Amino acid sequence: MTRANSTMGLEDGGCARNHRAAVFVAALVATACCFSLVPGDTLAGSLAQGAALAAVALAAVAASRPRALRAPRLCDGRGLLAWALYVLAVGLAVGLASLVVQPQGAALDASPLHVMQVVALCLLTAVFEEGVFRVLALDAFAPALGGGRRGMLRAALVSAVLFGALHVSLGEAASAVQAADFVAVAQTACKPVQAALFGLFMAAMYFGTRNLWTLVAVHAAFNFLYAGPQLLAGNLQQTYVTGDPIDFVLLAVSTALLVPAAWSALRRFQKKSKNV
Repeated sequence: MTRANSTMGLEDGGCARNHRAAVFVAALVATACCFSLVPGDTLAGSLAQGAALAAVALAAVAASRPRALRAPRLCDGRGLLAWALYVLAVGLAVGLASLVVQPQGAALDASPLHVMQVVALCLLTAVFEEGVFRVLALDAFAPALGGGRRGMLRAALVSAVLFGALHVSLGEAASAVQAADFVAVAQTACKPVQAALFGLFMAAMYFGTRNLWTLVAVHAAFNFLYAGPQLLAGNLQQTYVTGDPIDFVLLAVSTALLVPAAWSALRRFQKKSKNV
């Protein structure tokens, strides 16, 4: 390796600076192990599983891009602040709507301990998903897909599709089709799109800030606003494919409302790519 190449390899720091793809794959393997070994069918179990997944993500990010763990700066990502607030407003609107359509007799458990557990779950989930599917995935994909701004755009699209696809399993999709359940099939098709739109916007935020904690703050807040009411009501869903028409309507509405934010992110990438 020439001295120039060595200097380029050192510019980001981290013991795995030249092996980010390997770190990403290792994180995915560790993630699969966590899901297999730590059950998440209760709130306590979900917290334990979330803690394990967040630990995997933080360790991998520390090895691959330690700078992403630095304290965020207020000046970073200012161009996306308005859209971040819009995304949070979408989460709030859907969360409030889910409260309105709660079954009669359903009550929220707003005790301090339960609220803290729900907040912790939203936070841990955000650390895991942003660490693995934004920081690690984008850093691994961008160089492999051409580098520069065009590589960033391609990486954002690929990571968004991957993030969306992993929100529904093949087993869930097959079961919905075999049961000829139109609502379940529609949920199976819609959830990956919703998650991909959210992932594309968060990819733009990452490339604008290069900071994990900024992403975690937005993602955790969105999770709490969007799913918090259901979690506080004790509705810890293990699948997004419920077959419930109301769940599908809320999912479809949130998907449509996330399109402008994702489109803004895409336009941001395209404008920067033209300058390369």
